[in-house]
Amino acid sequence: MPLLFLEHIENFAMRDITLTRSAFWTTHMVGCNHVVIDGVRILNNLRLANCDGIDPDHCQNVHISNCHIEAADDCIVLKNTLHAMHYGPCENIVITNCTLKSTSAAIKIGTETEDVFRNILVNNCIIYGTNRGISLMLRDKGSIENAQFSNINIQTRMFSKAHWWGAAEPIAITAVKRKEDSSVGQIQNIRFQNISCDGENGILIYGDGSKNISDIDFDGIRMHIRRITDWPKDLHDLRPDSGNTILRDSLRGIYARNARDIRFSRTSIITDEESAALIEEMTCVVDCEGVYGMPE
Repeated sequence: MPLLFLEHIENFAMRDITLTRSAFWTTHMVGCNHVVIDGVRILNNLRLANCDGIDPDHCQNVHISNCHIEAADDCIVLKNTLHAMHYGPCENIVITNCTLKSTSAAIKIGTETEDVFRNILVNNCIIYGTNRGISLMLRDKGSIENAQFSNINIQTRMFSKAHWWGAAEPIAITAVKRKEDSSVGQIQNIRFQNISCDGENGILIYGDGSKNISDIDFDGIRMHIRRITDWPKDLHDLRPDSGNTILRDSLRGIYARNARDIRFSRTSIITDEESAALIEEMTCVVDCEGVYGMPE
């Protein structure tokens, strides 16, 4: 059970408290509207799986600000779970001025994606010591649309793949089927602006054969890829998906597959010597339509 479980609450505020040692999701909000979470500290065990920080599930009009979160599993994760579909989409979410550390993803949308996520703004955050920085993980019939991420510093490192999804990507956008017979929606109209990335991997964009990731802008992205740990660097992690897939490949600065209308401007990638030796090509684009401004 979550440490705090809040369902169908209007005009809720939580301010200036510390929550610690949660054994499962720390704050699970289901079907809540007009929520303010400000100045909250969450300090969980970084080796204990599933102890997320804040989980807005089918929530609307949520403002999370000035929080510090350390959690194994995700720090802030937006969800649309199947059992709470009657509460409608997850929308009008603002996350700002937070510091986040996680052995999974610092900021995630998914993987429970049965309804629409829209109108999401993430700004002025610091992410450090984390397995994935920003992760958009569409696995079900919903969609992710109209989201903007800006003015963010991201520092990532590898963790054990036997225990954690992800491979130190500062930004990972994936839209694949959860099961062979399931349907999966669209990720579209997403903006990343003024983001500094320092870590062991590059950006991952991976859709299904319908090219269900589209209209993605990267502006002012600075990546420094360098060795921090001894974990292997030759993989792309798509879990959870129908094949429990970990793809073996060269280390990449940007890897894009099955996507449309992806635009890069003012984007740079530098590496240390050890990482450069692992890279066959800095960028790899497979089965995409309309990829513009890809850095060399």
